[in-house]
Amino acid sequence: MSGSSDPATPGDPETPTDPVDGEPALVDREPVDGDPVDGDPAPGRFESGPEGTDSVDPVLTGDQLRSMGRWMFARGLLGFAFGMATVFWPRDILANATQLTLGVQTVDWVIIAYLALSAVLLVLAARRAPQPVRTALLGQAVVVVPAVVFLLIADTPPQLRAAVCIWAILHGALELWIHRTLRAAPMASDHLIAAACHLLLGVILAFGSDMGALTIFGFAGAAVVIASVLYMVGGYSRVARARA
Repeated sequence: MSGSSDPATPGDPETPTDPVDGEPALVDREPVDGDPVDGDPAPGRFESGPEGTDSVDPVLTGDQLRSMGRWMFARGLLGFAFGMATVFWPRDILANATQLTLGVQTVDWVIIAYLALSAVLLVLAARRAPQPVRTALLGQAVVVVPAVVFLLIADTPPQLRAAVCIWAILHGALELWIHRTLRAAPMASDHLIAAACHLLLGVILAFGSDMGALTIFGFAGAAVVIASVLYMVGGYSRVARARA
């Protein structure tokens, strides 16, 4: 009826319709507060980090990821070399070939060399790491100092065991700190497994009251080798990811 106030129907010329199903088509309107705009992340999607962060990693920049990967790989090589030394180092034969031993002083000096070189690599790695990770890496370098001092004065297997045990537990705890800091980043589980290896070494040594120097040497080498293989693989993967 003429003059009716009924709302316009889809067939009315005032209301545009969709040519497919006849439903009213959406028309342009001015955006209001709360409407998503182009470039905004979709709801529930991880937002990018601070300015300068590459898209390859939500936590580290490309340079930090590349640097961290290189130093992880270097630490892995050092640890793998130490582990091989614990396997192939000449043993002293006692009564026969089945009774082997190793002097405490020999084990002391080999472990001291590994820890000292490891501390140097940790300090160099900390220079390019983000602040929380830098603190943990420097902490791992610092705990080497008392370990080396204790090893220098260790003359018996129990003293050797105590020095390595304390270092392993402190190093593992700081590795857990790194994992907690980088838990949102890819491959963060490398730090968790490495921490578990060192903490397990500390627990084994803490309860191994009858261990000799050779046994301590072997357990330390096994734990370090496992962590070092992860470091090498994880370091290479981080460098490759930074290049992507």
